[in-house]
Amino acid sequence: MSRVGGPAPSNDVHSPADDKFRDGLANKSDNELKGMLKSGDLKPGEMKAVIDELASRKEKEMKAEEAGGSGDAGEGGSDELAELLKKLKSGKITPEELDKLAGMLGVDPKALEKAAGKGGGDEGGEDGDIKD
Repeated sequence: MSRVGGPAPSNDVHSPADDKFRDGLANKSDNELKGMLKSGDLKPGEMKAVIDELASRKEKEMKAEEAGGSGDAGEGGSDELAELLKKLKSGKITPEELDKLAGMLGVDPKALEKAAGKGGGDEGGEDGDIKD
């Protein structure tokens, strides 16, 4: 009997509508996805899906560049974005990196924290030093 008491966190709730939303992201451009993040109209689960889609694309781009050997020096921003998205997904992003990622995407850092399931009213992160 592995029943967990209490309601499930909203980030873990999954429905067919979530699948439809996630599937629809594949047809959107990176700029459209970034625009969705900036709009502020997304639920935390939807924001997480958009972040996951962007991160997946950036990871594929990086792998393709590594395989093709066409790593332009001027493309450092794309690599950095991919790394920060990867850290956000894994939950191993520092507050400074979170601020930088939020700036790159043009969104509120608190919204990214909430989407990643890290923040959401939990004042005093890992290091106890939250900056606004």
